[in-house]
Amino acid sequence: MLLSSSKYMANEGEDEPLYNGDAYLLPGRIERLEQQAADSRKREQQYREEQLTTNRRIAQFTGLLVLCTLATAGVAMWQAHISNKAANAARQAAQAAIANNDIASSGLTENERASKFTLQQMAAQSESQARAATASQRAVKNAQDAFRDEQLAWLGPLGTAPPTRNVQTANV
Repeated sequence: MLLSSSKYMANEGEDEPLYNGDAYLLPGRIERLEQQAADSRKREQQYREEQLTTNRRIAQFTGLLVLCTLATAGVAMWQAHISNKAANAARQAAQAAIANNDIASSGLTENERASKFTLQQMAAQSESQARAATASQRAVKNAQDAFRDEQLAWLGPLGTAPPTRNVQTANV
């Protein structure tokens, strides 16, 4: 509290002592106390301003951290969405591969069955062709023998048949 009453202040240039009731006041003591109080108030005001500045900075950095956290959460959600889409695509590709494998397997089984049948048919056809070739060779030989027999001159009693050769029959 600033003392401004005239009874507490000495006249300038006079050496009169100051009194506060019955108490004697030393010269300059009030001014020093008033100066100390003013300095204290100034330091306190400066401290409050520094604290307010610090609190504002903390609030700003906290807000910045909240924004960064929200941005990170957004990126994480986006990555999860992309990962989910990739997993679904991989699942569909695996299902398509399984379906293609089943189709290829059944096609292979059908081809094996058809090839086996074709091979059996070809073997039977080859066997039939071999029999036909053998029968053709016998027929040619028989025809040649018969032709020779017809052209041979023979002598024998009347009413007798000419000699015959052993004729092979063809089994077709």
